[in-house]
Amino acid sequence: MKGIFCKLVVFSLAVLLLAGSDAIAQENRTGTNGASELLIPVGARYIALGGAPIATVSGVEAIYWNPAGIARSDYTADAMFTHMTHIADININYAALSLKFGSVGTFGFSVKALDIGDIPITTEIAPDGT
Repeated sequence: MKGIFCKLVVFSLAVLLLAGSDAIAQENRTGTNGASELLIPVGARYIALGGAPIATVSGVEAIYWNPAGIARSDYTADAMFTHMTHIADININYAALSLKFGSVGTFGFSVKALDIGDIPITTEIAPDGT
């Protein structure tokens, strides 16, 4: 009886793993993820290091990489403003601010704005744009 139960559990797990894979789903999900712009890194220092020192990041850059790091900042107020050009001429503007409030704690705020430029209007008559 115990052997049958183990085989049933293993079979059930195998079915669950295969059901979640693309092998059975036969579904092309390319380009369907949401909020992928949040994965674009910010901060020259940690981009250059490939995100390696994530556990030791401190200061306002920690808001993106590891939010717990803003508590280890040496300053009571810290700000960061960046502008960079990403793939396909996408402009990225990023601003971050962190403030220490004594025994209350440290608060941080960040904003990332993407600018993809003008999108040409295409029609059947003008497929290259109007």
